[in-house]
Amino acid sequence: MIQKSDVVFFDDFSDTKSGWPHQKSYEDCYYQYYNGRYRVEVDDYGQRCIIPNFSVPEQINGTFSVKVRRKSNEEDHLLYGLIFGAGTDATEDRWALEVYPNKDPDCSNKPFYWLYALVDGDQKKLYDRCTDVIDTDEDDWNELKIIRNGKTIKVYLNGESKGEYNDANYLLDKGYTLLEVVSVSNEEITVEFDDFEISRKTTP
Repeated sequence: MIQKSDVVFFDDFSDTKSGWPHQKSYEDCYYQYYNGRYRVEVDDYGQRCIIPNFSVPEQINGTFSVKVRRKSNEEDHLLYGLIFGAGTDATEDRWALEVYPNKDPDCSNKPFYWLYALVDGDQKKLYDRCTDVIDTDEDDWNELKIIRNGKTIKVYLNGESKGEYNDANYLLDKGYTLLEVVSVSNEEITVEFDDFEISRKTTP
């Protein structure tokens, strides 16, 4: 259990002045605080929206978590994720945990997640896994959590451990934590985030 003394940053998005963008961006990503949540709308196929808040303290090791849900039709295909270990240009350097909350025929109609490093714009490591712990219905919340300690990265989805990964080559000793939505649908998609938290704790 994370103690208050461990918490570096927490945002439940009830304060509309907590520092996240709240306007249309040039990439056709629409950001807004909405009913105590943080909402992202995307209306362009293949668009990746990385949502920065560089007032969030940098933290390289620790626990990083956020709750996410889709608000668009569950048939609309999308990815959402938690970016960590990022530099000031997350399109070049980052670790990312991305979840595909749709039933994928290649996964026996289960969702999947993947974990990868991006170094100088090149994808360096990729782990992908099918999973049945992700809720696929509209309005269902899913919790994404990373515990990082040096080269060890542990993935948790909805409180369940989904693997431990080690790679000394791609430590990415940078510490920004960001949110992400990717549209893989021809329709407008909507995703909401809640309870974004960073702590120093490096054990479950």
